[in-house]
Amino acid sequence: AMLGVKYMIGKDDTMDNALYDLVYSDETGYLYRCNYSLPMGYVLDAEIEENWNISSYNPVKAQNKLCRLLGVGGDLLVPLESTKVDEQNYTMTVNSDSYVYVYLGNNGLSEVEMTVGDRNKKFTQVSFDYLLDLGYLAEGEEVSLKTVKEDQKFKTFKAYKLNLEVLDEVIQLLSRSTLNITEHKDGYVKGDITLEEAGKLVISIPVEKGWTLYVNGRETPLESFKEALLAVTLEAGTYEIELKFKTPGVGVGLVLSAV
Repeated sequence: AMLGVKYMIGKDDTMDNALYDLVYSDETGYLYRCNYSLPMGYVLDAEIEENWNISSYNPVKAQNKLCRLLGVGGDLLVPLESTKVDEQNYTMTVNSDSYVYVYLGNNGLSEVEMTVGDRNKKFTQVSFDYLLDLGYLAEGEEVSLKTVKEDQKFKTFKAYKLNLEVLDEVIQLLSRSTLNITEHKDGYVKGDITLEEAGKLVISIPVEKGWTLYVNGRETPLESFKEALLAVTLEAGTYEIELKFKTPGVGVGLVLSAV
């Protein structure tokens, strides 16, 4: 949601649920709309970034920490009990209809296989800290996960289910003040926003050289959010935001090409 991902492509129709709506399908695949996607720009309090030390958390703790910093009373991802069969196998039974995830911490695994009833799914390239999306599972369904290679084993295995009520609250909080896009084309974004109080406008464009920011027509230094996304700190008020991109070194490149 924070990355502004609005659509996803799936291999089948199993993603059609509360998180995603199936909007198109043909013989090449399935197109889903993400129901919890945030606009391209949204505002966060400056102290949230200061206190959100994501480098010291695993992916689950990081997202739960953000919820608490936003003032939400519960966790986004809630622990789900799992049973260790042996170092290569875990099982769990879902106690309510849920979106289920499994955190694998520094396991050094190359492949993990999931089995739910007669359905199988393989996760590849899970060598480092990884959050497996097991999808939407019905109450009472039994899930088993095992390492595919016999010489590999689980080191850290923790299961979680998604708290949709917390997700709704988080999205509402992040959507209180958003950038209204009025023009959007290759290398150019324009929009307007009104802030009732000072905050940091986070724009879901990765930090990259070549972007220039204009606030009410005035060139303004760009900042970043967690060294990942473009951002700018604004006082209370109404603003017109423009972002222009020019490939770094393109002028020199054209001259050298001409020569």
